[in-house]
Amino acid sequence: ELAVALDITDEQPVTWFSARDDDNSLSAAMLDFFNNINEDGTLARLEEKYLGHGNDFDYVDTRTFLRAVENILPEVQPLFEKYAREIDWRLLAAIAWQESHWDPQATSPTGVRGMMMLTRNTAQSLGLTDRTDAAQSI
Repeated sequence: ELAVALDITDEQPVTWFSARDDDNSLSAAMLDFFNNINEDGTLARLEEKYLGHGNDFDYVDTRTFLRAVENILPEVQPLFEKYAREIDWRLLAAIAWQESHWDPQATSPTGVRGMMMLTRNTAQSLGLTDRTDAAQSI
């Protein structure tokens, strides 16, 4: 189910729109704002922070993920489909991948455990008895 939906590798200009009227104060303020953050380096820092990872590609991590999609996801997909109520099961699966790589026995040095890496307090507040039980964790 993984495929490139839209290739966005080429840079595209960014355009901001404001209401068209005789008062151009908003447009002037936006222009001043972006000129200022461009000159003082804030814009570059924001671009690096939020967009700078775009060129990072880790072949090993990608292969690990693709193998997990092939071998682990079919086992846990029914759980994601069952418990994903207001969200798409794929989003729930993506969150679980980020948290534990779909490992129900995952444990962090900070004490969070299970597929969704729940704290004891969170598990207790939800009435869960076993954070490492995938169905309970999800």
